[in-house]
Amino acid sequence: MALIGFAAVPLSVALEPPLAVLVAGHLLGGVSWAFWSVMWSTSVQTLVAPEVLNRVTAYEVAGSVSGVAVGQNLVGPAASVVEPRDLLLLSTAVTVAVCAAVLLIRPVRRLRRAGS
Repeated sequence: MALIGFAAVPLSVALEPPLAVLVAGHLLGGVSWAFWSVMWSTSVQTLVAPEVLNRVTAYEVAGSVSGVAVGQNLVGPAASVVEPRDLLLLSTAVTVAVCAAVLLIRPVRRLRRAGS
């Protein structure tokens, strides 16, 4: 749920608000991302069996790094066809939709701290 706050970053840029609102949007997005990152790392380290933790972490990092690279390579050509503002709004919508979709998964909703 914390990651949904990250949608404030592309949304705040797309809406071209005053500087204070832009900064607030980035602050909210950054805090959301940082909190989510800590919770993700903690969940992986405490809920994944020690004998496969390195492998799971390697796959997760490889997927994240390659996903960022693919996105960065696609945004240039996409921006030549679609208005950058529309791409930012699409990014906001996708962020919210993916967060909502993940919350539809019962094991994700029921995830608890190890030992609880």
